[in-house]
Amino acid sequence: MSVIKIEGTSALLEITARCYTKCRYCFKKGSIHSKANHTDTDLILSRIDWISKFTNAESISLLGGEPLLHPDFIIICEYIISKGLRVDIITSGVVSSLPEEQRNLDYAVSQYRAAKMHIELSFHSGRNDKAYENLFNKLKKVH
Repeated sequence: MSVIKIEGTSALLEITARCYTKCRYCFKKGSIHSKANHTDTDLILSRIDWISKFTNAESISLLGGEPLLHPDFIIICEYIISKGLRVDIITSGVVSSLPEEQRNLDYAVSQYRAAKMHIELSFHSGRNDKAYENLFNKLKKVH
């Protein structure tokens, strides 16, 4: 299930329930897991249209689960950017070695470098230590 929440000038949009970190304190516990479904891309795009048309949002924060796991992550981000909005993501940085997930991660870093994306990196001790450090170092090289 995908939810839209507006906070100030940012809209929060859930795009997947898939995540690999299995954090004990996750408020979505049972609905977030490694085999969970992604929100349908057409539904996400229609929600982006709605946000663009009916709110004062300047950015859309993509949430999950882990947004980098959505197979159409790049399409979704490009659509948000085409609407003149900034993309924000909240990520643990934990992705598999699947080429599409690695491509999503590389894309996010490139968009961060181009100042088209804001990345909030979420640390979960014992769950994403290495992924956090790797992504943090990639992002740190930018500035």
